[in-house]
Amino acid sequence: MSSETVKPVGEKTFENYHRFASPEADALLATFAGSTDEAAQTEAVNGLQAQFDAEAPVIPLFAGPEWGMFTDTRFTGFPTESDPYATLSTKSPTTVLVLTSLEPVTK
Repeated sequence: MSSETVKPVGEKTFENYHRFASPEADALLATFAGSTDEAAQTEAVNGLQAQFDAEAPVIPLFAGPEWGMFTDTRFTGFPTESDPYATLSTKSPTTVLVLTSLEPVTK
């Protein structure tokens, strides 16, 4: 919902696929990102949800999970539950981060 992630129609996007943004959403996102107070963050997220519900830029059909698999037989350094530095989805903008974080297994 951020105006920073809106791309023109026809240009590939990995986020904000509904291409919706508003000044109100930008303000709520800034509040969320700029606060360490859990109550303030919850209030900002609730505001985002209310705006999404009111504007309905898309109708989500599923939660949009990101998943992936790996084996550490030949390489290590993949994201794990204890170190979730990126997603494993091949369509994620963090794919390069994962690939540049891997180390070959030496025997």
